[in-house]
Amino acid sequence: MATKTKEELLADLKILGQQKNEMGLALETFLTDMLDSVETILGVQTLRQTKFKALVPNTATKISFVKKTGTDLEEFTKIGYADDKESYIEIWQKGSEYIVCSDSTIQPDNCKELFSYRRSLQELNLVNFDTTYSEDMSNMFLQCGNITNLNLVTFDTSKVRTMNNMFGSCSNLENIDFSSFNTANVENMDKMFYATAFKNLDFFTLDTTNVKSMNSMFSFSQLESANINFKGGNLTSCKSMFEQCSSLKNVQFNWEVNTTKLTDVQSMFRQCTNLEAIDFGNMDTSKVTTFYNCFQKCSKLSSITPFSTASATNMGTMFAECYSFTELDLSFMDTSNVTTFNGFIQKGYGADLMLLTTLNLSSFDTSKASNFGSMFYGCANLTTIYANDFTHASGNVNSYNMFDGCTSLVGGNGTTYSSSHKDFTYARVDTAETPGYFTAPAA
Repeated sequence: MATKTKEELLADLKILGQQKNEMGLALETFLTDMLDSVETILGVQTLRQTKFKALVPNTATKISFVKKTGTDLEEFTKIGYADDKESYIEIWQKGSEYIVCSDSTIQPDNCKELFSYRRSLQELNLVNFDTTYSEDMSNMFLQCGNITNLNLVTFDTSKVRTMNNMFGSCSNLENIDFSSFNTANVENMDKMFYATAFKNLDFFTLDTTNVKSMNSMFSFSQLESANINFKGGNLTSCKSMFEQCSSLKNVQFNWEVNTTKLTDVQSMFRQCTNLEAIDFGNMDTSKVTTFYNCFQKCSKLSSITPFSTASATNMGTMFAECYSFTELDLSFMDTSNVTTFNGFIQKGYGADLMLLTTLNLSSFDTSKASNFGSMFYGCANLTTIYANDFTHASGNVNSYNMFDGCTSLVGGNGTTYSSSHKDFTYARVDTAETPGYFTAPAA
């Protein structure tokens, strides 16, 4: 048999490649047609988000997903189709009202941002809307600011992994029926109810076993009371969870599966200006490393239950501008790993007087800390601090204005506040030999 030249071999390979491509295209066409046929047989049609958004503008005030049969379309005008075949999912219009209809079940190709930024939308009917295969519902209703009620009883959320910002900035949304929600696979609930109008929420129906992040979940919302009954087995972060919920008065946690992986509660309750009491219940915060700003500007907070700080490294401005405490017992805190106490319980600049008179820091270990700046700044009514001698990490230490403005402070041996000693120097038990501002804790 004659040996083929290099050029002949290359030509043969080219022919084989062409035949393979043709077979691949034929197979792809066959499978596509077969899938279309299966969809039709099963009575399901895919809504293409791009076509839906092109035909239904953000000025729509009402959108209904319904079965075509039995729907009165006499006063409506058909304006197009929202499926690939342009024959199954019809869109009809009457003024600012739109009907999306098919005699098949309508299934969106993607729920992410599907209804986002529809600020004119007042009513949404999802009776013929199937979310069985949806995995991402992030930003789905973002900034639908005129919707007050959502009926989501038809929603199948069993495959959804993220609900990040799902209802974010729905500023008039007051009611959602969660009865059909299956959130067993959801991992992200960041900003889920950000800036909503809910006064109270019932979360006993939500399974949060796999949720890892609840950052800003309720922040800027109109919540007045929160009774949280979550499963927190994989939760790692609650950063800013309730930040600036200015109507929130009390919070109670009950974790069915505990929060042993939680590491970040930074700004969790920051600026909850009407919050009076927090009950951490069985919440496990033993792995939390940062409590920075956690209760800052909770100006009416006067009651808080103990919680673990065993891993904490940052307590900067943790209780800053908490004006309503008169006596604050923090002797439950483990601060052996804390490196910064900057502004720990300082007064705000130019703000109201701190009511605090007595502070118990008897358990505080400051041996790793290097930042004490403004730690007690402006606590003008503070008379007594129960604490052992503060020590600090080697190297440069910031204790600027640590006791500045603590004009009523008196040490256990009678040493009174002096503007000449506002730094770390007097952060020790007051004795005849070593004057200081602390009173030795009871043995």
